[in-house]
Amino acid sequence: MVLSAALIGLPFLGIALGLLNPSGLIAAPPLDWNRISVSALRSLGLAAAVGIGSLTLGAWFAWIEVRWRFFGSGSLTRLAVLPLVLPSFLIASTIRLSLAPEGALGSVLGLRGRFEGFAASALVLTLCCTPYVQLVVAAALRRLPGQQEEAAALLGADRPRIVWAVILPGLRPALAFGLLLAALYALTDFGAVAVLNANVLTFELYQAALRMGIEAPVLGLVLVACVLPLIAVSRSIAGAAGGTAAQRSTAAIQPSRWARAIAYLSLGVYIFGALLIPAGSALVWASRGAAAAPLVQAAWTTVVIGTLAGAAATLLAVVPASWSAGRRRSGWMEYGVFLASGLPGVLIAFGLLQVILRLPTGLGRAIEGAGVFLLGGLALRFVSFAYAALKPAFIAESQRPIEAAQTLGASTARIWHQLRLPELAPAWTAAFLLAFIAVVKELPITLMLLPAGNSTLATRIFAAHEDAHLADLGAAALVLIALVLSAQAMQKRWGRL
Repeated sequence: MVLSAALIGLPFLGIALGLLNPSGLIAAPPLDWNRISVSALRSLGLAAAVGIGSLTLGAWFAWIEVRWRFFGSGSLTRLAVLPLVLPSFLIASTIRLSLAPEGALGSVLGLRGRFEGFAASALVLTLCCTPYVQLVVAAALRRLPGQQEEAAALLGADRPRIVWAVILPGLRPALAFGLLLAALYALTDFGAVAVLNANVLTFELYQAALRMGIEAPVLGLVLVACVLPLIAVSRSIAGAAGGTAAQRSTAAIQPSRWARAIAYLSLGVYIFGALLIPAGSALVWASRGAAAAPLVQAAWTTVVIGTLAGAAATLLAVVPASWSAGRRRSGWMEYGVFLASGLPGVLIAFGLLQVILRLPTGLGRAIEGAGVFLLGGLALRFVSFAYAALKPAFIAESQRPIEAAQTLGASTARIWHQLRLPELAPAWTAAFLLAFIAVVKELPITLMLLPAGNSTLATRIFAAHEDAHLADLGAAALVLIALVLSAQAMQKRWGRL
């Protein structure tokens, strides 16, 4: 518990140190409050645009998934969730290069301008966030009791009236949570906005962190001020969105011909943009040439970092999950876990970097070279993933065998070894794999804290995009996708045990 609190406090300590004693080899220029204000408004505007767009698409796809049945509906809605495995910077990079004037799609469509900036970032992040909203709203739709809709129909209400008066009120917490989830994702994302050159707070903070000076910690505080209210509201709504499964939900129906046409068109366009362009582009580019350097080392580094950081995140989540499962008044601890994971990766990396710079030279280099702060930052960023898998397992854990063993005088170590660990093993594995998947896709923390001379698949993709080396980008992307899909398949298998 003390370790968790210390890790959460380190980024804020780094920001405070940066404010009190700015670092940098040359004097930093004075703060441009007008540019900072514009970046903040642009970030909030991006969050609003992505939230509304993702809510619209995600709720529509969830409705198709749960309430409609037609040829291919199940397969299409499952494909619509698959972009979750793709990092935002990979989707942004492949779409941008494909829509370039000389790109595969840009040359066919006769495009002349660059695909970048605010609108491009809003479109790409909407593609990235839609699956999250779809999953949240689909789960809520399945929990709605069908009896209320049947009663309204018997009283003479038409379908629009039932949707407005019965279904929407039941979905309101899920819709609000999905909106906030997408907005928070867009506000904290770094990869897509960096690839698409959108001057929002996360990209500005990254550039300012490279220059050092007073601007970076100020941007960090502004970003914290924008993010923390969303985290607080989202956690509150997430609690309201919970509930038990309905005894009998409404059966799916066959939609009209026009409704099916709109469903096919919307799902087809989305899957093409969010899944087929990234995966297809990576496959084509990888087949056209050799990578700039062998990917074995980058892949191995990715696996090692993912394994160590995933294990660290899982261990970090054990105490909060166990504590929250056994006590009613533990909301403050859960809020702390989600606060840590809700901070933008670039903000965590900047705060930790400021702490490293204040350490004695030899100690700082040793800690940075060993990757201690890298692993700590990644574990902090994704501790909520492990927590979400562990807490339900602790809640569902049977207490009778444990109480019987204690009555018979068994030691705590023996109880854990023979009773608790075997029962919790599937949840521990699922927690580790969830954190592992998130870690291997993460970019800003790895980019800023990775020891010199090393690279991961994520940094190779980002560097290949910057250098326009398409073969390298495609090969690294395919290896990363295969790694994530393998881990996700293992996670689903263990989640069913």
